[in-house]
Amino acid sequence: RDKCFLFDPSDYAIPFLPGLYASLTKTLYDPCRTRTGWYLRTDENPYITFAPMPENPPFLATFIGSIANHSSRHALLLLPKDNFCILDTSSYAAQMLRIAVDRRTEFWQDYVLKMNHAVFSLCPRGVGAGSVRLFESMKMGRAPIILADEWVPPDCIDWPKCSITVPERDVPNLKEIL
Repeated sequence: RDKCFLFDPSDYAIPFLPGLYASLTKTLYDPCRTRTGWYLRTDENPYITFAPMPENPPFLATFIGSIANHSSRHALLLLPKDNFCILDTSSYAAQMLRIAVDRRTEFWQDYVLKMNHAVFSLCPRGVGAGSVRLFESMKMGRAPIILADEWVPPDCIDWPKCSITVPERDVPNLKEIL
């Protein structure tokens, strides 16, 4: 039993067992028993691949996701539309796995297109402290802006070199910060 551990790819978990958890809060993190890691998904967007930055991207940053997943996301809707592409998927996010394949494909392609037209990707916390968007952004070559005060980053990555962390309370100042 000393060689066993749990891998939990969910957004919210209580780490009763030693293991690797995709989205732990600072209050639940115990470096003697737990590590943070990545999301393992069966519904991964197949169009997410590296893409060079366009010469003059139309947006400073993008966010495509459900505003309803956490109260800290509501401030994203107030960001200036000429600098930020914010698409709230709250009304249909939960249905994405059950919709017709052609509609899901269209959404996934649009997601990638919008992400590719920005310098940064906004990665606010979701239902859990983390967000799969962080890892998608890195895979696409977009610098993630981490907006998750309680998220514990996985070890072995020099996060300050590949991302920017902004306190959730500073979302209204993102244009000036970025």
